[in-house]
Amino acid sequence: MALVFGIRVLDSTPTTFGALKVEVGIQNTGPGAFEIPSPDDTSGALTIAVYYPGGKLLRSMNGLTRQLMRSSGRVNAASTLAPIQPGEIWRWTIDLAKYHYTLPEGEFEIEGLFEYPPLNLQLSSERQRIRVAAPPMQTLDAFRDNPVIDRLDLLLRVGRNGSSTFYLRQYSKVPLAAAYSEPLPVAPTGTTFCASANYFQTATFEPVSKRWLLWTNGRELNAIELMAGVRTAKERRAILPAGRLPLGSACYTEDDRLFVFLRMDPDGVECWEFGPESLERVFAHTLRAGLARDAVVRAGPESIYIVVPADGLMYERLNHSGGRLDSRRVFNSRLKPCLWQFDAVERIATAVFWDAPNGRSVEMFALDFRTGAERKLAVDSLGLRSPIREWSFAPDQRGRFHLLVSTTQNRLYYFLEGKGPVLVAMGEERFLPMVVAHRQVFLGCYRKAFGYRFLTFSNASYQPKFAEFEATP
Repeated sequence: MALVFGIRVLDSTPTTFGALKVEVGIQNTGPGAFEIPSPDDTSGALTIAVYYPGGKLLRSMNGLTRQLMRSSGRVNAASTLAPIQPGEIWRWTIDLAKYHYTLPEGEFEIEGLFEYPPLNLQLSSERQRIRVAAPPMQTLDAFRDNPVIDRLDLLLRVGRNGSSTFYLRQYSKVPLAAAYSEPLPVAPTGTTFCASANYFQTATFEPVSKRWLLWTNGRELNAIELMAGVRTAKERRAILPAGRLPLGSACYTEDDRLFVFLRMDPDGVECWEFGPESLERVFAHTLRAGLARDAVVRAGPESIYIVVPADGLMYERLNHSGGRLDSRRVFNSRLKPCLWQFDAVERIATAVFWDAPNGRSVEMFALDFRTGAERKLAVDSLGLRSPIREWSFAPDQRGRFHLLVSTTQNRLYYFLEGKGPVLVAMGEERFLPMVVAHRQVFLGCYRKAFGYRFLTFSNASYQPKFAEFEATP
């Protein structure tokens, strides 16, 4: 069969945070047409294999791994075929973020394999060398919304010595492979965050890849629109009002109106519309309790939600004009608040309180405002000998609590209600832990050699583990 196949790596020096992109080419040099797996195929026909320099396989990536690592549905191995005519050349680019984790630190060789057994087709490309760098990670912010399907975006800040690069990575409900993981086209120095969609629609899938990125530069507030992490022509710039600071929260509507939440200390929360050239105040709200700097503000299709620690956890719900719809203390605690969150998609408030710095007691709380289901758990001790540095916490669909904490001894531990601790990783001063608990439980953490990844949890062995074993050289 007269087919010529090859690949070209588009960046020979990627990082552990950015996605590797590969250009694929197939040419029919024969006199007849063939039906072969097309560029849209998601079977195992096209494989990108990664090897250590000595020839040992690190990883294989194809349409089957793409399905397995992005969806909880059954993997479909059927091929999508298309005719390639005599003299025709197919050329397309694949983003390997969709197929697997980003690559670990090190030097590797990349090879393309194209196989289709019904035609006895078995082609391979020349191997190309790459070197994957591992810049240190500084901060992590997560943004979840549901403009058409549920999505989770991570804003990762990496770099050293005052030089920062931001990556935006988007996941579905299975946060293993990503829809994309792109370096951002700006290098902000101030407060940086993403706006979330406050609407749901079914007319188009385009909103899935859209985000607004906001950042401060002194007293100036900037915003740019991103599509799949790539900058568009839309941008906004304005001077922050005197005495106001961003709360790190913003939202945008289906008709592209952008709103940002600012704080005015000690207890003022304000909503401002961010137009093309100015900020206009929509409303000002005074908290019933707590400090504005501690407020978590999230916007949904019908309401604006605020949670803030104040002798426990205070909850307030406003309409989009700032009118108070609900205000109450949903949890009482004398312990120190260390984590409080509100998920506007699930409408669940969660919090963790700790008897710090010398005590060991921990209190966990979750309230589902859709069903009224409330869970509380008090633990006398987590059984750790060193102080806790970082916290992440989430209830699963059955209401069980999952806790991921790092300690001053540079260890990361996982606790499932009634069990634990289980050592997940060690060696990093900051792991930036994150628990995602939908149908499955995923444990996110930073490790220098791997960047930021989520682990799957094996109920059979009660040990967190990677979804696919990667061989060491």
